Amino acid sequence: MIIKDLVLLTVLFIAACQDIAENKVKNVLIISGIISGFIFCHTLTALIGFIIPFIVLYPFFLTRQIGAADIKLLMMTGIYIGSRGLGICILPTAVIALTMGICIAAYSNEPVLKTKIPFAVPIFLGIVPYIGGII
Repeated sequence: MIIKDLVLLTVLFIAACQDIAENKVKNVLIISGIISGFIFCHTLTALIGFIIPFIVLYPFFLTRQIGAADIKLLMMTGIYIGSRGLGICILPTAVIALTMGICIAAYSNEPVLKTKIPFAVPIFLGIVPYIGGII
């Protein structure tokens, strides 16, 4: 594992903790992750990985299905692992998010589609196996 992977995992872990504790991820964390990402990964792949999540997820933001911080977090992650890496990680991230949503909805007696989840947690948990070389 190289330094850029450790930086990404650290930022995502802190974001997951913030999202659980405060139900939001602070912009200063995301911006510092973006800046350090471009310092480590100053390639066209990093730029494409940064832009693709915004293009794909912006309609979901407009319909309030995903938060702005979640999109920014995925944009930051795309800098480090590129659009191909994001494509690989999206399935485990979605499965984890769905599982969390069902569990939270069952616990709180809310409809699954109305349940808010700390999405930074599934992002972190979906990226770990990719960085570890498992997927």
